[in-house]
This record gives sequence, C-alpha cells and structure tokens, in this order.
Amino acid sequence: DWVLLNPVPLTDLTYTDTIVQNGTLYHYRFKALDSEGFESTFSNQLSAQPVAFAFNQELLIVDETRDGNGNAISPTDTMVDQFYTGALASMPHQNWDYNAQGAPSLELLGDYKVVLWHDDDFTNQYILDNLSILSGYILGGGKLVVSGWKTASALNSAFLSRFCGGVELVYDNSAVLISAESDIYPHLYPDPLKLTANWNGMLPMIYTFGGDANSIYTANMNDTANGAGLSLAFRAESLGTLVLFGFPLYFMLPDGVHQLLAQLLPELNPNLPVLSEDIPNLPFTLNAYPNPFFHSLNIHLIAPEKSATRISIYNLRGQKVRSFEVVSQKDINWDCLDETGKPASSGVYFLKAESGNQTITKKVLLLQK
Repeated sequence: DWVLLNPVPLTDLTYTDTIVQNGTLYHYRFKALDSEGFESTFSNQLSAQPVAFAFNQELLIVDETRDGNGNAISPTDTMVDQFYTGALASMPHQNWDYNAQGAPSLELLGDYKVVLWHDDDFTNQYILDNLSILSGYILGGGKLVVSGWKTASALNSAFLSRFCGGVELVYDNSAVLISAESDIYPHLYPDPLKLTANWNGMLPMIYTFGGDANSIYTANMNDTANGAGLSLAFRAESLGTLVLFGFPLYFMLPDGVHQLLAQLLPELNPNLPVLSEDIPNLPFTLNAYPNPFFHSLNIHLIAPEKSATRISIYNLRGQKVRSFEVVSQKDINWDCLDETGKPASSGVYFLKAESGNQTITKKVLLLQK
C-alpha cells in the first residue's frame, strides 16, 4: 500500500522525507499535477534506505587513483600513498584504496567525521559512480574534501546545484596554472619533479569556478587562461561541508600541501591534532615559475632550517642583477627590475640560493614583450 507523503503539491524540485527509520527500505514514486488539478501517471519507482551515521572515527582517505607506471604524470599507488602519508604526517587516519577495495559504502563513510577523496589520475573519474553516496554523506552532516584532476567534470548538474551553490565550471586544458594563492592558507605550487618538460613548470587540465562560491584559493594563471583570477577551490556549507579543489593536490609541492591539510582538516574536525608548522626532513629546494617568463617570476624557496638564505639573480656575464634575503620557506616575486629599479633585458638569468654551506643554482629565461 502506498502512502501519500505530501498532500500539498510541491513547487520546487526537492523533497525530504524525515519520517523514516534507519535500516528500512523505502520505495518512492511521483506524480505531476497541473494548474487545473489533472494528474500525470506515476513515475518510475525509486528506492532508498536511510543509514545511521556514527561519526566515531576521525579521518578517512579515499584513494581513487589507478596504479600508474611510475612516470612523472602516472604515479604508482605506492608513490601516491607515500605523498599523502607525508602530507598528513602523524595525523591519525585510515586509508581506503578504491582500485583494491571497490567503492566505499555510505555506512562506511558515515563512520568518519571527515573524508578526503582524492583522484590523481586524469583518465578516469570514479567519483561519478558515487555521487549518490557522497550526497547522502554530506546531507547526513559529513565533511567531504575532494581533490583531483578533472574531477569537477564528473559532478553532475544536480550535485553542483545542491552542494556547490550552482557554480560555473571553467576549464583550461593546456598548462597554465602557475600557483594556487590564498589569504588564509599557504600558497601551493606545482611540483616540477611531477611534470613533463613541455608544461614549463605549470599544471594543465585545471578547473576553476565562477559564481558566488566561498573561495579559499584563487588561480594564478597565464594571462591567456580562461580561469585566471577565478576561484580554484571553495568551501560550501549545507547540512554538511564540501571542500572542492579544481586540481590534484598530489602534483603540488609537498610542503605546501602538508601545511594546508594541517590547517584545513582540524578546522573541519577539531578532534584532529593541529600539527606543527615545521616541515621535517624537507630538502633545500629552489623553484621558479613560469619558465620562460615575461613580466614577473615566482620564486619558491624551502630551507631545511630557519636560517638566513640569500637569493641572488645574475645575468650571463656574471653580474648580479638583484638579491633577496629570506628566512626558511619563502615565496618571492621578482618584478624583473634590477637593484636600481631599471627593467632587466631579455635573456638567460641564473638564480643562486645560498644557505650555510648549501648552494642551489637554477637557470631561467626572461622574454620581455
């Protein structure tokens, strides 16, 4: 026997049945009603079973990425696992490998206060097959963080409208992402060791978001990019929380991702420990983006200790053009001016970072327009 749930016809496209019992299977069907009271035939039958969420565990990491061949843009499962283990440091969590274990159930997700779902494979997005489960998790009060390569393209219009505020998806297929910039979280830069040479230090296949999203990251891109200056990641609140990144965290420098997760995850779940801002065992690293560059160069430094570091810029004749004094990790922007304030000419330059007895040199190419 069917029971009429809403004697007053609906005027929108959603309805929530709140008089249910967990573990009981319910069947639903619908009729349309026009302004004169004529009814349509019944729709097809849909079924749903409410699930009780325990939220008795803190953090689940769902790895959707397929096992690659180990090349720069095709990481193995071990490489991806090692990255997230390092990024999470000592933060307690459990792992779920999609390829080995299949899709996690709604009952499983409901055991965790926060779920980080990442997809670092640009050929398959399994999240498309799990939107119903993820919708139920968010509606049940869960906190979901999603990061991936082209993952936003797998979210259908209903999911975008219900949980993302109806944001507009903007796509850049070519390598245009220089960095992810934020006023509240650390800047993120592509990891050059995980890119191909023709990407020129930038990341391709990036989704940005137009509209009224609560942006937490902004896209620093080439001037020709469709998404330049748009939201690159946002946080949306409903009954639960969705944090969506338009790029894969795996392909960013690990120190920035560590600091991001150390700040973001305890915000979503205060039971998670706030990790130290110090990043252990990171090598002395100097990176510059983009390369070649036109009107400005982003320089990212990681020093293993909080000691003074000098970054000097030399031309091909060995003449010092500009220098900076920094401490530990630092983001620097060279505006292509020399020490006297005059524009530097086009050509090859060398960046030299010196900290204690350690020295790194990197070659860059300035192309003045």
